[in-house]
Amino acid sequence: MVLWMLLLMSLLAASFVSTSRADLEIARNDVESARARALADAGIARAALAMNLGDPATRWHADGSEYRWTFGGGTIAVSIVGEGGKIDLNAAPPEMLSSLFRHLGAGDELSARLTQGVLDRRAARIAAQPNLEPGAATIDANAPAFAAIEDLGQLEGMTAPLLHAALPLVTVSSLRPTVDPSLAPREVLLALPNADAAEIDAFLADRAQQAQGAPVPAAPPASLAPYLASGAVASVTIRAAATTDTGAAYVREALVLLRDPQGSPFIVKRWSQGVAAE
Repeated sequence: MVLWMLLLMSLLAASFVSTSRADLEIARNDVESARARALADAGIARAALAMNLGDPATRWHADGSEYRWTFGGGTIAVSIVGEGGKIDLNAAPPEMLSSLFRHLGAGDELSARLTQGVLDRRAARIAAQPNLEPGAATIDANAPAFAAIEDLGQLEGMTAPLLHAALPLVTVSSLRPTVDPSLAPREVLLALPNADAAEIDAFLADRAQQAQGAPVPAAPPASLAPYLASGAVASVTIRAAATTDTGAAYVREALVLLRDPQGSPFIVKRWSQGVAAE
């Protein structure tokens, strides 16, 4: 009996040690995950402030360029894209929407159906404004047809892979029918009607030189002229991907308004966990 009791106590002790080790490992992982999250959040704050620097040589640009640095026992990679450099779901013309969907892999039939879905949603929103005066702006900034880019997923025929590919290229914040060429990432420019990859790459190379102080401004692709127009940078999406020295990772995405009427350097409009790049 004594031997059985000793054996049972040994098994209980071994189980306790095993459980304690597992709990310790879980706690350690939680700490590292929290550290990665804190680093990503710090990346968002630094990017928002760096866009307001007075020196153009050190100011960060909202054109999708990546900024990477080591901090707090980890590495942070940040990219900033001005909302004006994306395709606005509330304002883009039909041919721009159709070109976007085709660029992302939808066939002609599905592209036409999705484009019509966007237009129908806009029309329904306008019809819900009975007091709208003739000639008045048809986009209500406080209640647009698409209040969030994720609303695109509500269109009939939209698939999960297509939505995942579309979200980084669209906005609901610019409320402009055109794209700002000084902010647009390569993928957005390629999604526009009549896009030519070689012409776009040449423009982006010139734009990068201009950002480094080149005296000659970069000329936007002529073939895209009907869909391009420059404007002030009012809001941006900042993506910060952080990895700790132990391998824990976290991605933070934030929609940031840069011109806060209350005088703050920036104000966060949306704060969410991002998806790690594949």
